[in-house]
Amino acid sequence: LAALDGKIPRRAMAAAAACAAVIGSFHLLEAGYDIASFWRMNSIRDAALRTEIAAMEQPLAQTLTTSAIEPYTHWCGAYGLPEIREDGGDSIGLCRAKWYGVGSLVAQETRTYPFPGQTNTAYENGERPGTD
Repeated sequence: LAALDGKIPRRAMAAAAACAAVIGSFHLLEAGYDIASFWRMNSIRDAALRTEIAAMEQPLAQTLTTSAIEPYTHWCGAYGLPEIREDGGDSIGLCRAKWYGVGSLVAQETRTYPFPGQTNTAYENGERPGTD
């Protein structure tokens, strides 16, 4: 900025930098919320699955049914990736089933935020995040 001649170009550059910082801050907040929400829902689901598996007598012979989680924005690393599917025979389902030590792991629904325990009508209404 110091190499620019005159006050107007310097002020314009400073204003542009300030605008970029404000816009970047909004994206940072949005990304933080999305990532934290996905992590929280995944942690809650993981604890519930582990509790359910601990109560099983023969987990390797069981099919475990849960829900998939779909993030809202592309800021979350899981956006657009198949998380858990309705078909437990695909590679992701088989890998997750092996991780938990069960026969298969399938998703009966895809949940979006809010957190579990709150009303989640997006799936029931046929709404899909990211499809406007």
